[in-house]
Order: sequence, then C-alpha cells, then structure tokens
Amino acid sequence: MKYYVLEFDDNFSSPLIENIPFEYEGISLNLGTKFDELQKISLIVKNDNLPNCIPNNRRYLYFDEILINVLIEFNFNKYQLFDVEVRTTTGVNLNTKYKLVNILNIVNCIDRQNSILEIDEDEDDDDLNIVDIKSLKLDYSKINDEIIFRLQGFETLLIFREDIAQAIVNKHIRGVQFINAEGYIV
Repeated sequence: MKYYVLEFDDNFSSPLIENIPFEYEGISLNLGTKFDELQKISLIVKNDNLPNCIPNNRRYLYFDEILINVLIEFNFNKYQLFDVEVRTTTGVNLNTKYKLVNILNIVNCIDRQNSILEIDEDEDDDDLNIVDIKSLKLDYSKINDEIIFRLQGFETLLIFREDIAQAIVNKHIRGVQFINAEGYIV
C-alpha cells in the first residue's frame, strides 16, 4: 500500500488572516502531544468561502465535518478534536463546524539508509530530530498498515495511507493535496 503526505493546497488562497494565538504549556499542537483540554481556539478569516481544511502557517489541521467523517468512516481513532470558532474580519461568527484535529499517532518508520535527511547533530541518535528532508524513504515493515500518522523525528509531517487519501480526494475536498511519500522533499 502506498502512503502520501498531506499538504495544504498551494492553489488555494488561504482565507486565514489571523490565528489568534494560544499556548498550552508551550507545546505545539502539531507534534502529536495529547492534551486534556485547550482554551478556546478562534480564527479570523477574510470571507466565508472556506475550504474543507483551512490552510495556515502553523500546519495545524482545521478540518470541517466532511473531513472528520472520513476519519470516522475509516475507524481511525488516534486523534483529538477541539472546537474552533471562526469569525470574519467584521466580527461575524460563521457558526461553522470546524475542529482542530490533533493526530496522536507517531510512527518511527524512516528508512535512514536510503533517505536523504538533514539531522540536528545535537540530538541523541535515539531522539531523531530532522531539520530537513531532501528525499524521504519509508520502512514499510515498521508502519503496520497505519491509516494516518506523524513521522517520528519530523512530527509536523502527516502521512496518510493511500485508501484514506483517495477517499478524501473522491469527496472533492478543498484545501489539501496529497504528495507521494516516497522521495518526498520538504
């Protein structure tokens, strides 16, 4: 089975102009850390023509109910959902059904022999901290048929199994695209 990296769609102009910052003990929400609760998440957008996944610089996943339903259809349960308030620049609450999706599944599956990586040399070999990926190769024997996961050592990268990626594409989702994980370059 092939795997694909989820990317925000470059062809879609981001409607997000401000992501009202929030901190939860200084830990980012795109590293696979589980949270008991989060303070209210608010987004300000340019207009109400929103994609199914709202692109943003922090690489957080703001999914609408269509995308969340795909996760449910595939019985994927290694994530957390947090409510998101979406308002326009004029202050109108759009009453959308977006959630921040925190993927908790982290898999150590980089084929280090065949990948071309820039690694932070200050880190232990056990605690891989990848700075850049020039060519990604996966060790499929370590993936165990996972549906969605974060790449250990580069946790902001989300990888989707081919069937769930295709299910998302088939729903004509706006705001995301999938790139083949084999040979992927950051």
